[in-house]
Amino acid sequence: MFLNKRDNGYWQIIYYNEKGKRTAVSTKTKNFNMASVKFNEFKKDYLLCGKDLFLNEVIEKFLNYRESNSSRSTLIHFKSTLNEFSVFLSNKRIKKIIQEDINNYSIFLFKKKENEPSAINVKMSRVKIFFDFVLKYKYINETFDFAKIRVTEKEREFLTFEEFKKLLQYCKNKDMQDIVVIAFLTGLRISEVVNLTWDNIDFN
Repeated sequence: MFLNKRDNGYWQIIYYNEKGKRTAVSTKTKNFNMASVKFNEFKKDYLLCGKDLFLNEVIEKFLNYRESNSSRSTLIHFKSTLNEFSVFLSNKRIKKIIQEDINNYSIFLFKKKENEPSAINVKMSRVKIFFDFVLKYKYINETFDFAKIRVTEKEREFLTFEEFKKLLQYCKNKDMQDIVVIAFLTGLRISEVVNLTWDNIDFN
């Protein structure tokens, strides 16, 4: 395993994977000192890949990996979800995790009353992204299924005629009353109403 400088000036890490194939990974920097730091981190992680690490240890590596290309808000959400996942599995060793653990976590989320189906799908999506990282860096060799929960769209609620009349009473401005009437009778969005021109109207 060694550092190699490409023709474009970027440093890359050259190593041989488990199949003996020569592989290159970019350090994404032209600075040798920064490349050396990334090389040492990569070498350390590469040597650890064969070890059966605890879930929290791999989560920490994943968050460090995401730090350079994720917003602070995204990292906070990842950390929250993955910490919850780790607690649920009692910080299990990464190689001991099985498909049943993934399924049980999904059921656990579903049973929590504050979780909407869409929120559960988002959390499971974060866990899937984490396991994509885990698989990519050979912490495990097994792939898992992450089935999404079907989200039923809520029916749109419409104003009754009585509610419409009450709304008109609160509109003191004539122009605003006209907008409300047009929107109610046509079903147009507010943005569509205010952008209407005479050319949009068919008087026939």
